Amino acid sequence: ERFRFSEYPRVKVGLVHLDRKRPWPSCKNPATGNEWSVDMKERMLGILQSLDFVDLYRTDQNIRVNDDRSLREAVKLCRGEEVDVIVGIQPTISDGRLAPVLSQEWGPALVLWASPEEQTGEMISGNSLVGTHLMAATLRQL
Repeated sequence: ERFRFSEYPRVKVGLVHLDRKRPWPSCKNPATGNEWSVDMKERMLGILQSLDFVDLYRTDQNIRVNDDRSLREAVKLCRGEEVDVIVGIQPTISDGRLAPVLSQEWGPALVLWASPEEQTGEMISGNSLVGTHLMAATLRQL
């Protein structure tokens, strides 16, 4: 009910980049030579920034979210900015144990967004879908 477009034509989105403490093995994007996860994050940001109805607040410009403390701080920042929905992205698999913390700290709308994987080469590019599925499945069990 809160997000009826005719009544609320703009949505304030809080972007939370769910990162990891341990480094992920390098996986280069063959098209750009950049790290796959960096390119995917940039593409996700580009999509969100292109939406006319979204006011985007990026917690990643203030804090790196990779543990309980930093996730709690990111949610606090989102509350301070009065966001309507948190969009959690993880271009590489983050810590699935953060899902209960996110559930505890954030009650309103939550979107978990996985990025595509590089389909060539020997190395998986990020396990983004696996990490997002892990978080969603954990949230479902709470």
